[in-house]
Amino acid sequence: MSNEVRKYNNAFISLIDERPGKGSVAVKDIIDVQGTITTAGCKAIAESASVAQKDADCLRTIRQHGYRIFGKTNLHELAFGTTGINTWTHTPVNPQGEEFIPGGSSSGNAVAIALDVCEFGIGTDTGGSVRIPSACCGIAGLKPTYGRISTKGIRALAPTLDVVGPMAKDISTVSKAFGLLDPSFEGHHAPLTSGCRLLFDAVDPYVEDEITRALGLSEIAVRPCPLTQSDWEDAIAALNDILWAEAALSNVSIRCDWPKLQNASNLHRAADIARDQERVSKAFAVQSVWKQKMNEIVNEFGIIVTPTLETRTPTFTEVHETRIRLARFTSPVNLSGLPAIVVPLPKLNVPASSLQIIGQSHREDVLIATALRIEEALMCN
Repeated sequence: MSNEVRKYNNAFISLIDERPGKGSVAVKDIIDVQGTITTAGCKAIAESASVAQKDADCLRTIRQHGYRIFGKTNLHELAFGTTGINTWTHTPVNPQGEEFIPGGSSSGNAVAIALDVCEFGIGTDTGGSVRIPSACCGIAGLKPTYGRISTKGIRALAPTLDVVGPMAKDISTVSKAFGLLDPSFEGHHAPLTSGCRLLFDAVDPYVEDEITRALGLSEIAVRPCPLTQSDWEDAIAALNDILWAEAALSNVSIRCDWPKLQNASNLHRAADIARDQERVSKAFAVQSVWKQKMNEIVNEFGIIVTPTLETRTPTFTEVHETRIRLARFTSPVNLSGLPAIVVPLPKLNVPASSLQIIGQSHREDVLIATALRIEEALMCN
């Protein structure tokens, strides 16, 4: 990696049009950009990849509106991880401090946006890969409804879960970026003023207090969510089995290189899961029930409010020495296929924290409007 790229906190793998600021877009290097190699943050892929002959479908409208692709951003190797650590491309440095993880897998996007290098970024989210780095770096991010945005031209991790989503400093820019990804999106409308809230154990009290404060300031009334912690844990387990099994299959083409990769042990474990057909079938059966349950709840309450992470942005030491589950509140959303948005909460000499709002299928308009209501209330206080 060149010094020219490293000056952006290792956020980029390659630069394309180095004009920062408004009008520039960061693109996760798992998404094809015409004339460049898509590396997926993996040396084995980079050494064998061909130059992309055309852009991924999701970039078409962005180009048509005159936005510049600033560069291809760094990521957790193969987009298969939540910390954002990459031993080959060098880990992006969180602007809050080098001791904090950037989050993954769309780590480079989050860092570039937090540094104001780019107006917005386009990432992918399979178990939280847009939302986790957004939370870690104090920015906003949207995971759209599964299948709403084309994934053609994007290197798959888990095809039945992968989605494309925008990341930006604020909710209004996320809304604009989403409108470019999906031209049928007509913008946000009326926000919701009520919903339900997930309250589970082992969450940092500071994070819970900040969420309570944000909901109070924005005058959004919430009732307890009827989901049980057991249901949620079952959804996490099912998501993991599906994601890992599909990740093994998506990376069969580089099977001979697995032992040399950062993700070697995870890929071998994923292959074991993929071979256990009964286990994977059970996971898909759980998903079917989970989708129905989650749709019933959001149809009744409108939104579900949760933390994005169970802690404030953790340090590398905390991740290595304690059992922080970075995807605890994000991965069940992918299993449901529902959209979710991350709203950053104020940072007062502490690492970043944020809340997540889960909404109804294909109602990103309501989700974004509600997030904007919270953001505006926080800005005024």
